Amino acid sequence: MRKDSVTSWARAAFIPMVVFLPACRAPATPTSERTSGSTQLPSGSSASASSDASSRPSPGLAGSSDGSKEPTTTTAEPTSDPRPAQPAGQDAGQRAQQVRTFVADFDEASRRWNETWAALATDAERPAFLKQNPSPHNRAAAWLPRIAPLVEADPTDAAACTALVWTATHVFPERTHALGLLARYHLQNREIVPLCATLESDSQPRAQAFLESVMAESHLREAQGFACYALARGLLARALNIEHLLAVYPKDGDSSLRSAQDRRAEIEELRGRAETLYEQVAAEFADLGHLDTTLGEAANKNLFEMRALAVGKPAPEITGEDIAGVAFKLSDYRGKIVLLDFWGFW
Repeated sequence: MRKDSVTSWARAAFIPMVVFLPACRAPATPTSERTSGSTQLPSGSSASASSDASSRPSPGLAGSSDGSKEPTTTTAEPTSDPRPAQPAGQDAGQRAQQVRTFVADFDEASRRWNETWAALATDAERPAFLKQNPSPHNRAAAWLPRIAPLVEADPTDAAACTALVWTATHVFPERTHALGLLARYHLQNREIVPLCATLESDSQPRAQAFLESVMAESHLREAQGFACYALARGLLARALNIEHLLAVYPKDGDSSLRSAQDRRAEIEELRGRAETLYEQVAAEFADLGHLDTTLGEAANKNLFEMRALAVGKPAPEITGEDIAGVAFKLSDYRGKIVLLDFWGFW
């Protein structure tokens, strides 16, 4: 088994809409991209791990070998890991058990915190409680020192995969580094399947590089399907972000040196790639379950929104009755300014 040294990685409804037929959809609200600290993969990583891996500097991380630690909080129910890091000299079975215990301890701490939060008598108590008792998820980086030596001992074994998936899921500043190691060593491990689904909400290049690696190199059909769907969502979110920047900086596109024309071309490219990926999901992975539906149904819904509900597209037909009970169609008002008021109770 190959053994690499991986150092210093662990520190850390009411919707009014004005419609000018034939177009009737207001611009979507962009999804903000989460900023993360950049990290560097170990030397010799495969080219598929990330297109920008070679340029990543390595940050200083909480709980690393320099002995630094994050500040603790005053709390009756500890939300940072109370147990010290374990020596890395155990065999693979011992490391796997330590990681399982670690995940169980974190889940239990989260459960206790949620119970305490739910039991608070009034909403007025919550801000003070939250200030003194941040949730384990908000303190996830403080738990990393306990499993860092396990990954450093052997980043290729199953225990390291579990630890890296946990890190990529919970510790956003370390996501880039964890995804790089997962792409290098663990693309055939089924634990990456739920991670691919989690990355739907990450539109940054770090996630895109990992998902592309899964699609190209993993033999797991589920992983490929969820990676394909998540990559499409991420690309579309990036397009929406750029649209938002164009609305803020209509002449220059954004505060960078890129022109508005270049950014509009990028939007079209991202939307085109996303549409192609959604088509691939519908054709190859339609049967895979996704939340309360399937990937195929989810992909087709997104394709309909892209093709029929985008700004500049003719509005889909809507039929109904007016306040007098007379039937009407939206197309009856073609050429006129129409206010569509979508509302409901949730």
